[in-house]
Amino acid sequence: MSIDVHALAHRLIAAALAVSLGAVAVAGDLNPPAGPVAPTMKTLDQVEPRTPVQSLPGSLNAFRVISEPGSYYLTGDVLGNGTRHGVQITASNVTLDLNGFSIRNTGGTAERSGVHMPSFQTNVVIKNGNISGWVGSGIDAQIDIGRIERITASGNGQWGISNATAAAFSTHIVSCEAYSNGAGGIRGAATSVITDCVARSNSGPGIQAGAGSVISGSTSTNNTSGGAGFVLASGNAMIVNCSARSNNGGGFVLNSGSMLHDSHATGNTGPGIHANNACVIVNNTSNSNVGSNGYGILVEGNDNRVDGNNVMLNGAVGVRLVGSRSLIVRNFARGNTGGNYNSQGENQWGVLWSGADNAIDHPWANFSR
Repeated sequence: MSIDVHALAHRLIAAALAVSLGAVAVAGDLNPPAGPVAPTMKTLDQVEPRTPVQSLPGSLNAFRVISEPGSYYLTGDVLGNGTRHGVQITASNVTLDLNGFSIRNTGGTAERSGVHMPSFQTNVVIKNGNISGWVGSGIDAQIDIGRIERITASGNGQWGISNATAAAFSTHIVSCEAYSNGAGGIRGAATSVITDCVARSNSGPGIQAGAGSVISGSTSTNNTSGGAGFVLASGNAMIVNCSARSNNGGGFVLNSGSMLHDSHATGNTGPGIHANNACVIVNNTSNSNVGSNGYGILVEGNDNRVDGNNVMLNGAVGVRLVGSRSLIVRNFARGNTGGNYNSQGENQWGVLWSGADNAIDHPWANFSR
């Protein structure tokens, strides 16, 4: 087979020219643009537009002071010696991210806190870290409309987390844990929302909230010194889907106009559920609470509704009412030491059935075994 050498050479030259022209087209103009040369990459401040807490000045009262709005983060642990607060916040519109680090106190006897707010501030977020060993509280805040989230507060002399002054409102405390604190675990102000939190082994109430608050999905165990698992310190609040176990001061304490539903109290010293006036107690379980006042449900007040609860094996009466005008229906009580039901006052009871079979078909009946 013969090869046309001239034709082959022409084809190779054409291909080389095509590749060369394509490379020039992709590369573009090699001449620099007019004007001074300017940086094209982001600055470090643009990459991380937050301020390291460790870069802030301190004061006579705190090791670090956040005095301007903005976003702040820890670059390492903040260590105190008991003479000053760890971090003090004196501005609104602040986010403090502990970034997984700790604010720890290592000595001293002065009542100082890990995070301290000396005055009322709005839109403050404190999150993501550990606060321990302070003679005061882990967090001593005065926040209106803010969040405290993913904080573990332990071994503090007062509260683990406290946001409960008269000026504080509407703060969401979420996914926090408080244990082994001296006055109590978690304390929220009026209209707080406390969600998915754990309080254990505190000397005082596990979780406490003010008027109009909602506590949900939380557990409180082994709190001592007369501390109940959950306390609604003021009225018109709600607890739902919570568990109180082995607390020294009872399980749940409700104030006027409050609601408890779908929750569980067991093994507490004192009443599993304790309410006063105009409360709604629905679809709860209160078992094996102990002591001479280990009632399953104790209501001391008027105008309450006790409906659909399971109350068993408690150290005192299963359901006891002291007061008038309350409605008690559809409950089940068994094996309570002081009897299953007891009432002082004029109240409305569903039919009480204690038979061995299920012959009764009254929709409002209370059952006793």
